Amino acid sequence: MPSSDRAHRLRRVARLCLILGLVLGLLGVAWHPAGGPVEYATRGYSNGGGGGGGGGTGGGGTGTGGHSRENVTLNATDRPPFFTPGNLSLIAGDTIGFTVHNLGAYDHTFTLSTLGNFSIPQNDSPGQLYGFFEKNGSLVNLSVAPGATGYANLSLPSSDSGATLEFVSVVPFQFQAGMFGLARIVSGAASGTYSLSVQTASSALAFVPDVLVIQNATTFPISVAVQVSNLGSTQHTFSLAGQNNYSLSPNNFTKYFATHPPLTSVQVPATPGQVVWANFTITGKGAFEFICEIPGHYSLPSGMFGWLYVGYAPAPPPPPPGSALVDTPFLLGAGALLGLAVLFTLAATFVGRFPRQPGEGHH
Repeated sequence: MPSSDRAHRLRRVARLCLILGLVLGLLGVAWHPAGGPVEYATRGYSNGGGGGGGGGTGGGGTGTGGHSRENVTLNATDRPPFFTPGNLSLIAGDTIGFTVHNLGAYDHTFTLSTLGNFSIPQNDSPGQLYGFFEKNGSLVNLSVAPGATGYANLSLPSSDSGATLEFVSVVPFQFQAGMFGLARIVSGAASGTYSLSVQTASSALAFVPDVLVIQNATTFPISVAVQVSNLGSTQHTFSLAGQNNYSLSPNNFTKYFATHPPLTSVQVPATPGQVVWANFTITGKGAFEFICEIPGHYSLPSGMFGWLYVGYAPAPPPPPPGSALVDTPFLLGAGALLGLAVLFTLAATFVGRFPRQPGEGHH
């Protein structure tokens, strides 16, 4: 047979082995897709289950177990007149240390009502508001000048458990414009006070990190303070779901928060470098989702959401895909066929390049 014909046949066999090897390789990947099962729950749109998720690294948490003091920090702003956070969760039996930063150009007060589960009518005039506190007194009445910081301490009796106390600014017309908030009192002495920090990305809709961890908490309740920094120039919120292992969705969080108030929801102003604090109480282990409630910020697949793990570490991310994820028979068969394709290609290359030796005849 002429050497050119033999080379042609060898190349044809090499091509056939190459095609079969590639097909077997693709079948192996399809049979056991790369990536493996996810060992922790990612963002889901169910009404529960799952708790946990997202990539990122854990924020630091430090505890001072055994202490019964909570440190609560609030910002007071002018435009609009507002407290951040507007919702506090305090533990009955604790001593509360309040720090109030006045970020505005006007005087503000932090005045905490003595009446539990009573909302002051927002249409009360400034004179009626003064009259209310003259009659009922206040647990805290702290006046803070523009640009200054004020401090106050309060010992909450255990009997206040279950009450919700309103705090306001009594400067004329600030309460009427929306400068008020609620402090929910929960039972039990704090077993620890923990500090965490999170930032908003400067050029993307994301929390950094998007996983916060308080791993060493073993007894509850605990008090938590999260420092939220705005690195960009867009307004955000830091809103934490109150139910363990509950996965929010862009379609349900507004309705959910209406019936299940968040553990905390703080406004993060659009000023770059602005820092606010979220103060709340956790009563047990779990994974709690936090989101940004600004329209459109949470809806993207890579949007503003994350998870707070309390009492345990989040499961590690799945291992990177490797050859172990491909079915062994398919892998071996594909490798053998690809090896034959290389050998036949080499054989076709050298056919006809070596002259016949003397004495070799035609058959």
